[in-house]
Amino acid sequence: MKRNIPFVETVTHKAQGRSNVLDGVTKVDIFGTQYTIKGDADPEYISEIAGFLNQKMADVSAQLTSANPINVALLAALNIVDEYFQHKALCEREFSKVERKTQKMIDILDQGIIGDTY
Repeated sequence: MKRNIPFVETVTHKAQGRSNVLDGVTKVDIFGTQYTIKGDADPEYISEIAGFLNQKMADVSAQLTSANPINVALLAALNIVDEYFQHKALCEREFSKVERKTQKMIDILDQGIIGDTY
């Protein structure tokens, strides 16, 4: 199910990793900046993905000697996209295996049914 998060407003904030929900609006902190997010997605889901992004940015930041937030966000995004493509490729390979096995089972059933009928 695709979730739509149409509106994001930023407000500088020092605390990280916090989130709260007020009047259908979810506030999350990512890498030291508070974002106010309105949308049809579940606030817990918004908080979860914000926490995931915050952790990815912290991981990237820890590996760099000096980095500005834009570079950290870009590298974190590249890491997330890399993980996505790796998982997508794995799912496609597994789906292919299931398709092949399913077709073999269909062929076996067809041979058994045809052999008994004709």
